[in-house]
Amino acid sequence: MTKVNKTLFRICFVSITLCFLYVPNLRCQWSVLLSYESTCLNMNIDHMPQRIRDIPIHKEDIWVSKYQIAPIQREEYAVENWMQKIGVGCAYESLKYIIQAHIFAMISGEQDLAERNYTNDIGGTARGTGAALTFCKFKMGGFFNNEDGEIYTTAEIALRRKFSEYVNLGASISYANALVFNGWDRWDSQEKKETFVLGHIFPTTIFLEGRYESISFYTGATFFPCIYRDMGKDAGLRTNDIGFSCGISVKIPKK
Repeated sequence: MTKVNKTLFRICFVSITLCFLYVPNLRCQWSVLLSYESTCLNMNIDHMPQRIRDIPIHKEDIWVSKYQIAPIQREEYAVENWMQKIGVGCAYESLKYIIQAHIFAMISGEQDLAERNYTNDIGGTARGTGAALTFCKFKMGGFFNNEDGEIYTTAEIALRRKFSEYVNLGASISYANALVFNGWDRWDSQEKKETFVLGHIFPTTIFLEGRYESISFYTGATFFPCIYRDMGKDAGLRTNDIGFSCGISVKIPKK
């Protein structure tokens, strides 16, 4: 977890805590929620830096000639994700407003993988007995990331304005990041060398919500402001300007 990631996580954690502990002028009821949300997020890299694509021979492949290794050639990468998020949250509700905070488990979805064989199909992508490859993988992540797992953690804060018993208008902000892993593909398993965070993305959604008893359905437009790190700028990282989000939330009955 990078220093920037840790700082962002702490900011979100403190914000959620403050929402729970001190909400001015809200003499209201609170509730616990179970929620599912899906958001369309597309990411593109125009020219993956050679610093990421140039992976040395694995330390156990000492028999391989240094002339058999070279950077992975492909520079353009793209992923089309539906961010699938499942989580729990709390809500404070007054006569006119609802403030919600969630912790989500997020499934990262699609990834874009490029490989280069440096043993028995030099420069190709063939696999099989005796094959060893370098790889470069582009995907989406959250607060806590590892190369093997597909589920990450994120947080979301939302504000809703009630217009009737059944209709709300709201806005929310959450967090994701653009990740690249590189390393070696040997013995049918990937061994990570380095992780690069190219940018910090803050999906921001304006949505319309319908409520009936304890169930809420919402849908809206999502924007993707991004803080680009230096490596992300060099890579030409881009996200879609606007996407689509939908979700459902269920209020857990109090005993």
